[in-house]
Amino acid sequence: MRVPGSTAATNVAAVLVWTGVISEYCETEEFVASCPADDEMIVMQSAHFGRMRLGRCLTVNNGNLGCQLDVLDQLDPLCSGRRGCSVVVATIDHRTLPCTREVRGYLEASYVCVKGNLIIVTIIIIIIRIDFTQTFMTESE
Repeated sequence: MRVPGSTAATNVAAVLVWTGVISEYCETEEFVASCPADDEMIVMQSAHFGRMRLGRCLTVNNGNLGCQLDVLDQLDPLCSGRRGCSVVVATIDHRTLPCTREVRGYLEASYVCVKGNLIIVTIIIIIIRIDFTQTFMTESE
């Protein structure tokens, strides 16, 4: 897989986590979640972007170690309630990250697969707009 706009191939970190284990996804990777059974769906448990600790994605401490931003609100609507999802880490909005952006960050995320199906209810509201100006102008002429 490739990150849109990149010239180098992108590594895909396709780690299936059914027990809620926190996994690390580098900026050049894709967070991929999936559930093995047809009657299971993803429930996101956590998602943080930043420089939480040294590891596979962050091997040298160039400062701001421990800096992080909770991004569960971004991944939850894309993944929870689905059988599978993928999110390119570089597309996660981390503009409010409370540390210097010169040093790259990474995503730590966890999810579980639970039995059940998501029921989506769509409510359609029709609003009839009455143009009072047109009505009054017609009556007064």
